[in-house]
Amino acid sequence: MVLATGAWTRQFGQQLGLNLHAVPVRHQAFVTAPMANVLTAQPIVRFTEPQIYVRQEEQGLLVGGYGYEPLSFDMNDFPADFEIPALPADPVYYEQLTAAATKFFPSLRDAVVVKELRGLPTISPDGKLLVSESEQVAGLIVVSACGVGGIDRSPGVGRVVTEIVSGQQTWLSPSVLSVDRFGDNYASDTLLRSRCVDVYAHHYHDIY
Repeated sequence: MVLATGAWTRQFGQQLGLNLHAVPVRHQAFVTAPMANVLTAQPIVRFTEPQIYVRQEEQGLLVGGYGYEPLSFDMNDFPADFEIPALPADPVYYEQLTAAATKFFPSLRDAVVVKELRGLPTISPDGKLLVSESEQVAGLIVVSACGVGGIDRSPGVGRVVTEIVSGQQTWLSPSVLSVDRFGDNYASDTLLRSRCVDVYAHHYHDIY
């Protein structure tokens, strides 16, 4: 069985008696209407300070970022019918994101925002994925803590999961992404959420 339920992974794990170290943290971005000189093949641009990224989206620009007062969530606090698009926005974040990005992309000053995006990517205490069988629940493979890299990490994750399911030797050492690697560290929900929020807040600083 593969447990890959995004923001709800920790809650499903708790039902099985597991303390999975993956916490959902709010991530926000926006998309502009089509803009002149935006190319389909335009590369993603990342600025390590102030931790923002800009890429092409339907001939407009998608702008997102990290760092500003990140907020983690306990999915048990949401109603049973909650869906990610209903996640409340932080308008101050959008203001700061726009101001920061406009310094590097002045054309954003006159751009029309046509879509606001919000998500709840899962974060681990060391910023790495959780992809392995659980030592505590036989036959359970956990896939979580994708950060905000779900798309670019998916091929590697799929390969690891396939190798585990088929009984092959994985191309990564099992300990690297082990769901049990934190042991009793971050046993309390408060400590875990605090650490994961800090990892998210310094995402680009730690990577670049």
